[in-house]
Amino acid sequence: MEELQQQQQLINNLEQVEVSQELRIEDLERQRSQIRERLSRASRESTRNLQRALGAEGRIDDLNFEIRSLKSNK
Repeated sequence: MEELQQQQQLINNLEQVEVSQELRIEDLERQRSQIRERLSRASRESTRNLQRALGAEGRIDDLNFEIRSLKSNK
């Protein structure tokens, strides 16, 4: 009888461990999903910032060319 109770307790403990592991897996998957979303958002922001910087660089080049042209016409 005692052995049966011990076996049942072991089964209960294993079930609790399994549930705990499943919850941990769900939590880790949720964290992974959140990190991937933040990474994706950061990547999009970086791309936009790079495009803005390149656009500004092009505009600066245009202005420098215009300034040089105006100075050479004096």
